[in-house]
Amino acid sequence: MYRRFVKRLLDVALATIALALLLPLLVVVSLAIRLEDGGPALFRQQRVGRGGDLFTIYKFRSMPVATPNLPSAAAMRHIASASA
Repeated sequence: MYRRFVKRLLDVALATIALALLLPLLVVVSLAIRLEDGGPALFRQQRVGRGGDLFTIYKFRSMPVATPNLPSAAAMRHIASASA
């Protein structure tokens, strides 16, 4: 039990330190995405985890907002025409 508590404490402490160190980079990436096309910087998606439990994952967007249902080739044409 003691070992499990120490591991959890270390995990939380290291994650907090990593977040603090990476925060400036995360802000720059968010602003770049936001300025590129004006849409939200984060993409939210429901996924199935261990035991079938649903959880929400947040990721930086890599595609324009209007292209979530387009096939890859069509999405690439959309991106190419938007940047031209």
